[in-house]
Amino acid sequence: MLTTVLEKMPNNFWQLLEQNGWQQHFTSKEDKRAKIAIIRTYTDFDKAKFAHFPNLKLIIRAGTGYDNIDLTEAKKRAVTVCNTPNANAISAAEHTLAFIAAMLKQQQPGKQIIQNKKWRETAQNCWEFAELKVLIIGLGRVGSRTAKLLQSLGAQVKAYDPYLNKAQFEKKQVTSTELEFGLGWCNLLSFHTPLTSQTYHYFSAKLLQMLQCPFWLVNTSRGSVVDIAAIKLALEQNKLLGAALDVFPKEPFNMPDFMRADKIYLTPHLGAFTKNAKERMAEETLQVWQKFVFENKIISEVDPRFTFRKK
Repeated sequence: MLTTVLEKMPNNFWQLLEQNGWQQHFTSKEDKRAKIAIIRTYTDFDKAKFAHFPNLKLIIRAGTGYDNIDLTEAKKRAVTVCNTPNANAISAAEHTLAFIAAMLKQQQPGKQIIQNKKWRETAQNCWEFAELKVLIIGLGRVGSRTAKLLQSLGAQVKAYDPYLNKAQFEKKQVTSTELEFGLGWCNLLSFHTPLTSQTYHYFSAKLLQMLQCPFWLVNTSRGSVVDIAAIKLALEQNKLLGAALDVFPKEPFNMPDFMRADKIYLTPHLGAFTKNAKERMAEETLQVWQKFVFENKIISEVDPRFTFRKK
């Protein structure tokens, strides 16, 4: 099946094609005859894009988030949509933990103290992991790994995920909680959800009012899960101990002035930006492709419940 690759892929993707003798199936041109399209973050598969590829049977999103694909249109056209959900789980969980450690140990304000030619007498107390009461929102691959890492360091962890049953929580060895109770209990909130109609601006002014304790906030999932205006409000209300964001509503991110504060930690979507994660993404993409083309099997199909279209 002719496959069009619409975005840049890691080097090992092309090496694997050559090793397996699959090059004749692939093109980097937008060939309308293509039956399979491979995309990443920046291709918006809307109605016009679907119309451009009338023979399409499969879209492979090399990565996890798929809010750049119109799943309703895909269903109308009988186009299967798959992703690579395992590729970045390790690196994203580690990035989350690194954010949390940096905030607890005051690494960013600490540098500023030295730059101002002062010393630790002017610093806030650091925290230990054992002081944390963490509410994980979304206990999927990344959320589960993050929970285990935090538990191993002594943090208390609960999770809210309405798509998991009691047995699944028990298997993951994480305590389930209702959202309202978890928000009243926690002092650190970490998001690990896809972007859907339900999770758009999940962290909002409304949710902020449900948080009872001063809190830390981490988002390494999808940018629009967090309403940036709610972070500003949390700062103004002096409820925010620190916020760490790796993803943003629009990327590259045009940072507002209030996010220059020492307690705001930002990285430019680096959660999956490791050599190993990129190589796993290429391998997983081709595994999905190979199963579909040679075995007529579908693996890693996206869940149609988790659909969202950018405005």
